[in-house]
Amino acid sequence: MDLGLYRIIYAVATLLTVPDIQWVTKYPDAAIHAPLGPLLLISGFPSSAVLVALEVLRSFALALLAVGLWTRFVSVAVTVLLLATYGLTYTLGKIDHTILIVLAPLILSFAHWGRSVSIDALLSRRASASQPQWPLRFLALVVGLSFFAAAFMKFATGWLSPTTQAALGHILARYYSSDSMPWSVQWVPATTQFRLAWEVTDWLTVAMELAILFTVPWWRAFRIALAAAVLFHLGVLLATNIVFSFNVVVYGAFVSWAELCRPLGAAPIVKRAIDRFAAMQLNRGAALLVALFAFALSGVTWFVTSTIPAIGATCSVLIILAGAAVGVGYLLRQAVFVAPKPIS
Repeated sequence: MDLGLYRIIYAVATLLTVPDIQWVTKYPDAAIHAPLGPLLLISGFPSSAVLVALEVLRSFALALLAVGLWTRFVSVAVTVLLLATYGLTYTLGKIDHTILIVLAPLILSFAHWGRSVSIDALLSRRASASQPQWPLRFLALVVGLSFFAAAFMKFATGWLSPTTQAALGHILARYYSSDSMPWSVQWVPATTQFRLAWEVTDWLTVAMELAILFTVPWWRAFRIALAAAVLFHLGVLLATNIVFSFNVVVYGAFVSWAELCRPLGAAPIVKRAIDRFAAMQLNRGAALLVALFAFALSGVTWFVTSTIPAIGATCSVLIILAGAAVGVGYLLRQAVFVAPKPIS
């Protein structure tokens, strides 16, 4: 149930926040500097029509993933389409931290995340098999390695040097070079004399990034590390206006969504809706109708989000805020769990 609910959350969040790629046509073909991979074969940017087709197909695949139709195939398609669309933007030399959102559907397709809360489950009517744990462990390892790589790069480039305060330097660089810095960093220039505090911030950042990899074998410790990471992403948003919402979406794979939604599921109207959904009888003709509905929905979503870019930016911020709320709740719960019980 947890992964079934998460599949919907992943698909909807990604559908609302994936970027427009049509802007790459504004650059000449000579600007292409593709990273290692298949995109080294391209010598020019595709036409606007091809780029629109890729965006629409990406939205359609995400809509099918949300409803859980042909989930295994669609999960692979989502990964391929995300690789293609992100890859085209990376050919201009700037590579963002989006690999986790790209790999998640491919890895979780092996965890059978389409066997619950999905059209596939209604079509098969088979008893749900036990969920394999290795895909989640592997995804946790991928998350940990991505953070380890970030920590290693900081270490290799002098981030921890006591003579410089790297976090402060990054914030000030963006503060004085950007016209869109948030109000939350207006106080930063006045804190440059507190070098020790900023040096501690540098070390805590690297420690948090290393902790995620080393906590992978233990679910509770790993979830605590992810909760800290979400709060770190919130701090980065407030300090630099850099949004890591895609990472936060991937962390959701490790949340017990069924438990989190249990109070909502206890409501009579929600319980009746769940029972009616579970009792539905679907055939392949109905599945095709669902696919047509998903295509129409994805088309509308693509048109609205591409016409109003602020929707994606707003949703990205809301994802980080929601993730921070879940993270704080989990940390408080763990604090209560380990707190010593009063002796009666």
